[in-house]
Amino acid sequence: MQIRYTKEKDCWRFFGAHDYRGYGRISIDGKQQQVQRIIWQSLVGELPAGKRVKTTCGTRDCVLIEHLYLAEKPEAKERSERTHCKAGLHEYSGNNVMQQKGGTTCRKCAEARWKRRNERRKCGLSK
Repeated sequence: MQIRYTKEKDCWRFFGAHDYRGYGRISIDGKQQQVQRIIWQSLVGELPAGKRVKTTCGTRDCVLIEHLYLAEKPEAKERSERTHCKAGLHEYSGNNVMQQKGGTTCRKCAEARWKRRNERRKCGLSK
């Protein structure tokens, strides 16, 4: 496997597709995977359970092995422990909780998004 990169300052920046957060992505056997993870597995070995690959330089698409290290995955709050929506504005209670593809969603926040989207559509700003 060949990974293309550009040298920029002290980093090797991945030259290819990126996800919405700025991390490099490649397709292996039809499955999208994070480039840093693939490099780590190829050069160092398998990732232990509960670990993820991060960079010491803070550049999200850096693929220089000297900049990569293992870090603990942050503990995700259990859904049952969440009391408020992601924005922290509305309490998860009663009729304000709805299930969507991505999991639990705040109904009030979703309705506000739908309202903003419909207003933009009326003005012809977006789909």
